[in-house]
Amino acid sequence: MAAKDGLPLSFVDGKGFSNFMASVLPGYKVPCRKTITATLNGIFIEKRNIVQKELDACPVVALTTDCWTSRACEGFMTVTAHGFTEKWDVVDRVLDTSILEGMEDNMDTEVVRHTAVNLGAKLESVVQSWNIEHVIAVVHDNASNVKDIGEQVNAQDIGCSAHTLQLCITSGLKAHPAISKLCAGASRLVAHFKKSAVATKALELKQKQQSVKEHNLIQSCPTRWNSTYFMLERIVEQRWPICAVLSDRTYTSLSDARVFEMTDEHWRLAEDLVPCLQNLQIATTILSSGTSPTLSTVQPVMRAIDSNHLQVKPNDSAAIKSFKKTVSAELKRRFDMSDNTDVTPALIASAVDPRYKSLSFLSECHWKLSSQNWTRWLPPWVVQQSVAVWMLNRKSQQLRTSCSAEHQAPVSMMKAMLMKMKFNHILIHLV
Repeated sequence: MAAKDGLPLSFVDGKGFSNFMASVLPGYKVPCRKTITATLNGIFIEKRNIVQKELDACPVVALTTDCWTSRACEGFMTVTAHGFTEKWDVVDRVLDTSILEGMEDNMDTEVVRHTAVNLGAKLESVVQSWNIEHVIAVVHDNASNVKDIGEQVNAQDIGCSAHTLQLCITSGLKAHPAISKLCAGASRLVAHFKKSAVATKALELKQKQQSVKEHNLIQSCPTRWNSTYFMLERIVEQRWPICAVLSDRTYTSLSDARVFEMTDEHWRLAEDLVPCLQNLQIATTILSSGTSPTLSTVQPVMRAIDSNHLQVKPNDSAAIKSFKKTVSAELKRRFDMSDNTDVTPALIASAVDPRYKSLSFLSECHWKLSSQNWTRWLPPWVVQQSVAVWMLNRKSQQLRTSCSAEHQAPVSMMKAMLMKMKFNHILIHLV
């Protein structure tokens, strides 16, 4: 119970638990706290040995790190290891979650700062304690104090893609004064219902009267990803029950109503902004998967978001146009989506992923320039296969767009022939 349910060790000394055990199993002597501690230490050593064997079976290991502060204002650092064994079994284990202690010379250990020296030294100590010989990469957020901690273990530093996407979204939400005012007003409105029991009960009553889903309002939080989207989506869903509560003087005074009511322009902006944020929230969910590697999806997803969902439309308001342009510019800058010759780890991962190996999401210019550098990272036959598949897909797209509606049947036939050629080409290289 202490290990699985996270109960404090002192629960075995409580009178309630003692009375419960006396009723369930009379005559049984409940072990004391010291005995429980010794038992847990034995379980810890057993599990650690199992994890150590799993790590030893991985040729290389990638690490993810995150720092956070507890409610007691204590700084913690968590290190997680990811890898594959030679049998392609996935290894995903939390190696350490502990309080950060002073690592710098002559530093008081009671006052610990999250400096690059401290974090790098902590990461190095974890790697040494688990005898990890080859760390290929260290994934972390984009804070300045962690961007180079991989150097401590001779590994490449990679910024968290989901966190990078959130930085782009945050910039977009600050791009226009109307959006800033909308978010501030919505947060103030939600806070009113969260703090007032009368307003909360009145909202539940109005939801029943109007046959609206009985959902609670959601407050945004700067450190919680996509919380602004969830907040705006919920108030748009609950718009009319909210307005009914604010306009009812039985539950809301006139002075409070003037403070918390949102204008029609803000409601319209919220309705227009929610679909934009929804697409970005879906992208965040894809990149945050904990059951499969996601590096290969970074470039395809980001480029699809930019080309399909961030294009400015003629009927977009000035605020929405500003949001889309800002997020698009931030995506291109932070995810290196320009037409250059760099072969990034994300592109390499996409090239070896069967779903994206054709790299059809790249522009023709980018593909021709970057393909010259592929042989530095991939076997020649893989590069040749990717080139052939990319050319076939490009030819298929050109045929599809150049033919009119009455020629769709010939185009389908040509596409089938191209797919057959692609399949035969792959078979030749595999043989």
